[in-house]
Amino acid sequence: MKQQTQTNSMSLSDLHSRKKAADERVQKALEVRATYRAPIEQYDEHGCQLHRTVCVVKRDKSTSRLLQYLEEQKAANEALLERGSDYFDPDSQIFREAVVIENVRTVNISTTTSASVKTVTGEQLAKLIRRQINRYELLVANAESEEEKERLENLILDGNVQVENFMEQPDKKFKRRSIPTKEVIARVRYKQGTQGMSDLEKHSVTAAGLVIIRGRQCEDSDIVVNDETTIEQRSIYDEVIPVETILEVKATFYDADELDLVREANKQRRTDNVGKTKSRSQFDGYIV
Repeated sequence: MKQQTQTNSMSLSDLHSRKKAADERVQKALEVRATYRAPIEQYDEHGCQLHRTVCVVKRDKSTSRLLQYLEEQKAANEALLERGSDYFDPDSQIFREAVVIENVRTVNISTTTSASVKTVTGEQLAKLIRRQINRYELLVANAESEEEKERLENLILDGNVQVENFMEQPDKKFKRRSIPTKEVIARVRYKQGTQGMSDLEKHSVTAAGLVIIRGRQCEDSDIVVNDETTIEQRSIYDEVIPVETILEVKATFYDADELDLVREANKQRRTDNVGKTKSRSQFDGYIV
């Protein structure tokens, strides 16, 4: 009750600062206890690079402290979202929280590179940008320098222009493509009494992190890390200029109509080239 009363008396700026401090404690603790940590080419709202972190830990005082930090982060997120529903999107990555699983018998950590795509409309983009503008307006009040204040004010101006442009064609379709990143997958098994091991359970690790608490029978040899490198292939998205927005999301937006035009052009080019490829003699290139 005392904690709830204290939260109710805090301003939105204070709640935001409280969340920032809680996030920093969690990220530091995850970094210290990390079994595997892969950097992502993205940054959080505080300018810190994001990572996908897996912590495979035993039950001890350090783990109890880490779990306490996670609970404090969850409380800070809930308080900020409750008070600032007009400023923050609850589905935003800044509110993601680490997943905790317990009593694990075996762990296999592997990596791959992937990107996801989904369709959004101009109206949906305008709504997201409005929320981003509200957040910037909150940050302007707490700007630590004139340069930072000016940067935020310019972003707000750009955002208002973008909202107007997207609302001119509210039903127009765009593709939201996540930036290709190293995906970290943790596959775990649990001990099932005298019946042996459970089936594999798959966990995709987000920037919030994954904490795996080992069971008593989990030995160091039961924890395997396979860090594979995947060759990135050229995509149709490399041939289209992205749509500019002020959104701080780990994704890029593209005009769906432009993508269709490029796709059709590539299809026509392949059709035109059918039958034009000539077989080379085994002697081509030899000087006689």
